[in-house]
Amino acid sequence: MKHIVCLVLGVILFSTSGRAIGYHPSLSGVQSSSMGSLYSGLNISPEAVWLNPAALSAMDSRYSLNMGLNFSQNVTKFQNSAPSLYQANSDNSVFLPYHIYFSASISERISIGFAFNTPYASRIKWQEENWIGRFLVKESEYLVTVYQPTVAFAITDNVHLGAGLIIARAGMSFKRAIPYRDSNREGSVAITDNALQYGVNAGIYLQPIEKVKIGLSFRSRLHFQFNNSNAQFSVPGSLQPFFPESVTAASSASTPALLDLTGGYQIAENTMLNAGVAFVFKRKTGDNSFRFTENNTYLLNINTQHAERNGVILRLGTEYGFTNFLFFRAGMYYQSATADKGFFFPANPDLNRLAFTAGGSFLAAPGLSIDLSIVYSEGLEKSAAFVPANFAGKYKSSSFIPGIGLSYAL
Repeated sequence: MKHIVCLVLGVILFSTSGRAIGYHPSLSGVQSSSMGSLYSGLNISPEAVWLNPAALSAMDSRYSLNMGLNFSQNVTKFQNSAPSLYQANSDNSVFLPYHIYFSASISERISIGFAFNTPYASRIKWQEENWIGRFLVKESEYLVTVYQPTVAFAITDNVHLGAGLIIARAGMSFKRAIPYRDSNREGSVAITDNALQYGVNAGIYLQPIEKVKIGLSFRSRLHFQFNNSNAQFSVPGSLQPFFPESVTAASSASTPALLDLTGGYQIAENTMLNAGVAFVFKRKTGDNSFRFTENNTYLLNINTQHAERNGVILRLGTEYGFTNFLFFRAGMYYQSATADKGFFFPANPDLNRLAFTAGGSFLAAPGLSIDLSIVYSEGLEKSAAFVPANFAGKYKSSSFIPGIGLSYAL
């Protein structure tokens, strides 16, 4: 037990210093990612700390540790509205979502757990220096790192409850061009900040009959207020008196609330079929502009107003055990977009998404599992506009995300 705790703390400290970047909505863990973001039906893993806290008290192992890293590569393509033939692509560099989960059974009925992951983020960088939307955004990144202590209680052998406190820290950076230039350069502004917020992750896990497992979980909305953002302007020399060196800004950003219903049926001794539907409740919307502490004729607030609607995620996955030490998983999911097509901001192109997943686990030693996953998803083409700036076009995207993880149980 002492060695497991030391390992968890060491990995957390190392990962925190690295500040890995990235996000994909199905990347809760390597095992679940390979099965359409559904938790394992045959062998519940500590990924349940995040996916459904109640399932922790249904685990067979006394202590469990799960950690993983994904290599996420995403590219977004933009086609300007007809009759223009202009096209642009986002940067497709690799970024690295990660997760660490730990669980322990402290009595016959009570289990505890801890999650350390990066489940919410958006990141985009448009490649061309003079891309047509640069006065809206050139680069944007929101990364939310979550720390979640969790407790689960087995009311009976077949009914389990669990809840966790979400402690979330959001980092934000935003860069865009501003329409002032001289013979040497075009003006720009870069804004950075961090914010802290709290939320709740709770669930119920049922096994009404031997071959059926049902989970219902709820994850609350996180609304971050960035009240003291650092704004750095780069402008022609003649305009520098209008842009002080020290300027702060205020803005906000939210994650959606999620209600997730999943079920699994053991169709054979070594085969589990899983399905799920998640309801995504729209984030707090309205005028999410960057508001500067001082304004003048040239230094104006940035309008990123947007509107959203509720969404849904449909998931299907299966797990097959070839032997007691080799498991194969596959799945797919469909996620509907929530952004209003009239307030479609190119900092975070929100598209209907279809994904296919696969992977497996190999028991390399007693209690030690090596996990692999592959996720390929397509953001389906969509025509949309950002009405406040009269900016419109077609968007589509694709992602290829391999993942590797380790699981250890006692």
